[in-house]
This record gives sequence, structure tokens and C-alpha cells, in this order.
Amino acid sequence: MRLGLEAALLGLAACGTETGNPDLLALSYNARTTAPAEVSLERDDPGAADAEQVWLRLGPVRLEGDCDSDPVQARYDALGFADHAHPDAAVQALAVTAATVCRVETSFDAGPASSTGLDAASVALAGTLSDGRAFEVLLDEAVALSFSLDDEPLPDRGGWLLSFDVATWIDADALLALPGDPVTVTAADHADVLDALHDRLRDGVALHHDADGDGQVDPGERRLDR
Repeated sequence: MRLGLEAALLGLAACGTETGNPDLLALSYNARTTAPAEVSLERDDPGAADAEQVWLRLGPVRLEGDCDSDPVQARYDALGFADHAHPDAAVQALAVTAATVCRVETSFDAGPASSTGLDAASVALAGTLSDGRAFEVLLDEAVALSFSLDDEPLPDRGGWLLSFDVATWIDADALLALPGDPVTVTAADHADVLDALHDRLRDGVALHHDADGDGQVDPGERRLDR
């Protein structure tokens, strides 16, 4: 579900060990591309592969804060399964009592054990290759994501943005070399290509300070994870 920031702030949900009066941290999620000439999200380059759908099954978020004094840990509800290949970001409002944060954790979770296809996927990418053929890539394994921060204080303005770089994830040349229309990559078909994507997933995820709160990584917006 895609939410405006105001709506998300009204719908906060958190549980865990936090106490005291929390501040609200807007955590956004959105796909982006760092190489639009190779993999595009806007379908404006005829020589690029187009990532038209970026389905992610996002698990619970965990924050660890005040790590140099009295550590605070908190867990927040999973965002769930959604397509992030849109200009508008998905947003969660996290109630945070820690003054600084040293670790952020989440995951791409697999679907129910009895499910198949898209319903089983933790990550599902679909679109069109530069030769006009459709492609779909389905990963059904859970992937843990952990980000270390340098005791980052909560932002005075804007929020934080977890971004997913489709140019890192999608190897357009490898997909072009495969037969079929659509080109389908699953654990049963072209597992080597799927394994390579799995190895790149963490490299394509980054946490930024979204200073203007627009759900995009803009020039000059600082990367927080290391």
C-alpha cells in the first residue's frame, strides 16, 4: 500500500522494549536506478531494460539505539508485499525513543510455504528488455538486511529512505542472453542467474537521509549506512 506521509504518520504501529515519549521517524521505501541508460524505471531510454514492477515482501523493522549508553531495541510491523516501482514512496512512521540509532534491520521475506509463483516470492522483478521481450525474475528465499550506522541522531527535517537500486539488481546483458518471451528466471529456470541476483541484493539497498521527504535520493542527500 502506498501512503502519503501525513496518512502514514496517523497509522503508526510499533512494539518492543521502547519506553518514554517517542519521536516519529518517517521511514520510506522506494526503488531507484543509478544507471538509467542500462536499467530504467521511467521507460524513457529505448536502449535500456525497463523495470516496470519491483515487488518486495518487506519484513519487520528493528532499530537499535543509544548504543553507547543504555541500549534501546524496538521492533515495528512488517510493511508486507508491495510494488515499489513508482515515483511515490511507501512510508512507515516509527515511534522512536532512542536519541541515536546504530543499527537498522529488516528483511525480504518469502511467502507462505504452500504458495507458488509471485505469492511465494520475497523479491519479484518484471519488465521489458531492450529487445522488446518481457522478463520476470522470482526469488523465493528470505534475505536478511542489516545496516550499521554511526550513532545517527533522528533527523530534524525529512526522514530516512531505504532505496532499492534496480541497476545493481538487474543484469540486463545476462537476461538478454537467455531464450524465451517472457524470459523467466526462477529457482527452476536459470538458477545461476538467480543466484547472481541473490548475491547482489544487499549491494543494491542503501539507507539515506531523505532531507526533503520526497521519497527520492536527491543530490547531496547523505547515505547513512556503512
